[in-house]
Parts: sequence; C-alpha cells; structure tokens
Amino acid sequence: MITNLKSRVSNLEETLTYVRTIYGHLQNQRKTSLTELRRGEGVLSVVRRLPEDILCEIFLRTLSDEPNRRRSHLMDRSPWVLGRVCSRWRSISIGYAKLWTQVDTELPRPLLEMQLERSAHSPLSVRLLYSDVDDCQPLISRSNRWESANLQMGVRMLASLEPIHGQLPLLRRLKCTDSTGVGTCVAFQVAPNLTTFILTGKPTLELPWAQLTRLQQRIPSMNNFDQLDCARNLVELSLTHPVPRSLLLQRASEEAVRVLEFPCLRKLYIEDGQFLVFMDLPALEDIYVRDTASHLRELIDRSFCSLLRVTSMDEVFDFISVLTRSPALLELRIKPLHDRLAILIPALTVEHGFEPLCPKLSSISLGISPDINRSRGLVNMIDSRLHCASCSPIRVCHIIDTYNPSAPQHASATLAELTHRGTTAEWLVQKPAARRMDEWREEFPQ
Repeated sequence: MITNLKSRVSNLEETLTYVRTIYGHLQNQRKTSLTELRRGEGVLSVVRRLPEDILCEIFLRTLSDEPNRRRSHLMDRSPWVLGRVCSRWRSISIGYAKLWTQVDTELPRPLLEMQLERSAHSPLSVRLLYSDVDDCQPLISRSNRWESANLQMGVRMLASLEPIHGQLPLLRRLKCTDSTGVGTCVAFQVAPNLTTFILTGKPTLELPWAQLTRLQQRIPSMNNFDQLDCARNLVELSLTHPVPRSLLLQRASEEAVRVLEFPCLRKLYIEDGQFLVFMDLPALEDIYVRDTASHLRELIDRSFCSLLRVTSMDEVFDFISVLTRSPALLELRIKPLHDRLAILIPALTVEHGFEPLCPKLSSISLGISPDINRSRGLVNMIDSRLHCASCSPIRVCHIIDTYNPSAPQHASATLAELTHRGTTAEWLVQKPAARRMDEWREEFPQ
C-alpha cells in the first residue's frame, strides 16, 4: 500500500509539473495577445485618426502663456515634449513652424538656434531677460520677425537693443519691465504696427505713442503728462499704482488742473480713482475703478460719457449718484458694504408710477453675501423689473463672496427663486469667487 501511494504521489507531481508548464505557456500567450490587442486598439484610436491640421491646432493649445522661469523645466514643456510621444507627432510638431514661435532666451544657446530654425519665417513672440544679454543675439538679428516682445530691461540691454531700431515691421505688442530706470530706450521709436504697450516699473521709452490703441502703465506724475497726452488714440487703458503726491498737491493748491482728453477711449481700468479728475473721456463705455471711485460722478458730468458697464471694488462707493447718470448702463459689478446694499436694492426696485433706475440694466454682480432679508429684497427687485414694461429684466445675477468659506443656508432657496424668474444666478465663495474677480481685471490691458 505504501509503495502504491508513493507511486501515485510521483505521478501527481509529474502531472502538476506538466500543468504548470502549460499554465506558463498560456499566461505568456495571454500577455502577448493583450499587447497585440492594445496595439490594435491604439491603431484605431481617435488621436491616430485625427487629420494633421486638427492635431496642429491642438498642439497650439498646449503652449503656455506664462513663461517658465526655471530653465531646467523648459524641455519638459510644449513644444519640446510633443516629439516624445510617437514618430508621427514628432514629425508633425517639428514641421509645424507656428508651434516654435514663442522663443525664450532662457533656453540653452543650441536649443535656441534649433527653435529659431524650426520656426522658419513665422512671426515670433520673444522674451528677453537682462541676465541673458549674451544669448539675445540670435533674436536681435531676427527682429524683423518680432510680432510680440517681452523685455526685462537692464543697463546692458540698452546697448544690445540698438541694432533693432527701424527693424520692427511686424511688432504689434510690447511689454517692458524695469524697476531701476536704466535710461531712455529709443529702439522702439519706429514700429509701424505697434498698437499694444504694457509698461511695468520705471523704464523710459520713446515710442510712436499716437498709434497705440491699448496701454498699461503707472499713473503718471506731472513730468510724464506729455507722454500719456500723446497717446490720444487709445481705445483701452489700464493705469496702476496710486496717484503721485505732486498731482494731489497741485489739485489741493487750487491751481488750474490739466485735463487729459482721450476721445476714442472705451475701456478704462484705474487703481486710484482720484486720477479721474485729470481725465476727459467722452467715448468711455466700460470702467473698472479699484479704489476711490467717488470721482466717477465728476468724470461723467465732465465727459458726458454713456457708460455701459461699471465695476468697482470701493466698498463705500456712492453708486446711486453714478446710476442716476447712466441710463444706458447694462452691467453693474460692485463690492458694497451691507449698508450700501440696503440702499442699492430699493433704488433698483421699480415702484408703480415711477421711472426705473437704469432701465437697460440686465446683469448685476455683488461682491458681498447678502443676509436672508437682503436676499428676499434682491429677488423682489428682480421680480419688479421683470414685470416692468419700460425696463429690461435682470438676466444675470452673481453673488461673489470672497470672505465666507461656504454659502449661507438661504443661498439655495435664493438661487431657485431667481432661476424660476428666468435669471442665470450663481453664488460663489472663496477661491471661485476670487477667480471671478480676477477675470474682471483680465478684461483690461495687462
């Protein structure tokens, strides 16, 4: 019996060994089949079947608008990384010149030369740093292809830019940054297509000011009034930083205030509304006053402008006086205190037998979280305008609260009431609310 059992165990072990061998072969065959299946599915992938022109458009969307300041990461971003996916992507990306037109001097010199070669004869968007002056020469020699330029000025940069004077036939947008005030730069004095200029810091440039249509710069001092006065054809303007003390002293001394007239200006962003007393803007339609918006009423009276949109972060802004002077207003975006909100809602509510305030108003954004009573008043105000034949209904209502971590309990009921009346309503808090306010600023030159 023992001998028979030993023989049986031996036969079973041989069978198990055979089965294990078969199992291993089957596992290998399964793995091979799965690999071939994935390859087959990859061949039929939508990405592989995309036409080349559509793939090129997708490649363009991968380019970042913000420069990467770490040189070690430049090769891990588009367009360089696109060539590592497959041979088709590599061939298409290398051959698509428009993909290689955003050039940064932080690239190592050999790669910079390679990128310029791949860009062929396409217009370039260049970024030059004062710390990389030695690497700027390949870009300086191709200034006739610059369409957009972003410069960080330095002492050595002035000399490097001398050869581009009169060699900028395509330049449309210029951004210049300098916090030291290195001297006057005349390199961009002749640029027949330059229309947008973004100025940060204290650089002094001689530009064809009269042809500019979009501009961002600091609020000028009295010494720089002439420079801004030359840009009379501006359509969009952003003025940053507080009003210089010299201007405030001049106004306080009751001297004749010099007024800058911009007959074509339609969009204005201004951080310090005190500078509005120095401006005459008859064509103004869209204004964003960051602080001290009390002078907006005076601007409207002086300019006779017809505002279509008003944005203000001034919490004590006397908006009623502005609304009464803006019958064509379409959109209001403000950040009032609770007591100011208690004035705004009744003022916009249409009473029987009275003319409505801002009859064309169709969008309102409030940078505050109204309590339950103010929320009910808001709903009633929108309802009153909905049933008024002489004014437009409020189609958009946004509550934007950057302070509280969550919306109050009555928020959902308020949104439901507004939606029932055909109003597109949102109640945003914290980060989404802050992003929305950032988007308001991005609508102006920056």
